[in-house]
Amino acid sequence: MINIIMLDDTYKNDADDQKEVWEQKFKRNGISSNVTIHYSPYLLLENISKFNLNSILILDLDLDMDDINGIIVLHKIRKMNIHIPIIIYSAKIEPEMYQSMAKDNAFTFVRKGNQDELIESIKDAFNLLEDAIPLELSEAINEYITRHPEIKDSIILTKDNRELSFGELVSEINCNTEFGISYQKALYKMSFEDLLKQEKKL
Repeated sequence: MINIIMLDDTYKNDADDQKEVWEQKFKRNGISSNVTIHYSPYLLLENISKFNLNSILILDLDLDMDDINGIIVLHKIRKMNIHIPIIIYSAKIEPEMYQSMAKDNAFTFVRKGNQDELIESIKDAFNLLEDAIPLELSEAINEYITRHPEIKDSIILTKDNRELSFGELVSEINCNTEFGISYQKALYKMSFEDLLKQEKKL
């Protein structure tokens, strides 16, 4: 089962009913889900860190508020170092917003009302989560960087002769890129080998 979090302020008066509607809709399309609907972006930002990594956020950009919109919410979530897939679901989008969405690693954009495309995008995001290694390792690395910020610029050498900083390595892991997943596998393998050779202790 996957957590599907939705932010849509039009659901303010019927969030519980819409939760059931969406869960049944996803179930009919082969998606076993626990849907949580937020109509307040501030409440979403307060609670989103409580969700585990097996989660997808459907983010409506068209919030009826002067001081915050979906693009700001997306940016704030990424600043919180939360890297779950985020699907932008909106009736319209201005061209200048695409750069912001790409910078903050939005998973995809679906035009509001196109529910078939939304369901396919959720399936694609779910496949990404299934393929990714659990991110406990990246959480440990991020905690280590917080304690030792000077190591972010240390250079790491890869088997394919790439040079990247430790900070870049962590960014690849956090974003679940193809490289990031391969680096996680390599780190796990190195840890197992060191433990089995008794060169390291837990």
